[in-house]
Amino acid sequence: IDKMSELQDTNVDFKIAPAESHAIIGSNSINTSGEYYTVEINSIADKRNRRNKRLLDILISIILLITSPVMVFLVRKPGGFFRNIILVLFGQCSWVGYYGSEETDNSHLPKIRKGILNPGDAFPKRSISSETASWLNLVYARDYKFTTDLNILYRGLKNIGK
Repeated sequence: IDKMSELQDTNVDFKIAPAESHAIIGSNSINTSGEYYTVEINSIADKRNRRNKRLLDILISIILLITSPVMVFLVRKPGGFFRNIILVLFGQCSWVGYYGSEETDNSHLPKIRKGILNPGDAFPKRSISSETASWLNLVYARDYKFTTDLNILYRGLKNIGK
């Protein structure tokens, strides 16, 4: 706000982008409502993204089954590993879902299957606060990419048996 005040005599227009919003708002004058710019998002609620996520789950499950003779030595809980493959193949779970704990409120996010891993598993050596977990869930839901799931799976590979 101080910088905006300093630059008020220049020919600079300001727009405000709220942290949790999908839009940028601002007016060049008190007398006008200004423009409304929407930010293009790639939500996990999109049908195409849900289909791609499910196809990725199936493909990863098949690859894990094929590589299971090696994978049993790489994962921490081999019994859980096979159970999770079955749960994902039958649509009970997904390989990646929201970070879920009692402190995080995911009720405002699009509904997806419970995940074996979550966005926090991309940072295995860090402690995740409830605020950070909520933010990771929001970013995951708002800007879904299958490569994000692949990254989380790669980083959390040892824990896919949990």
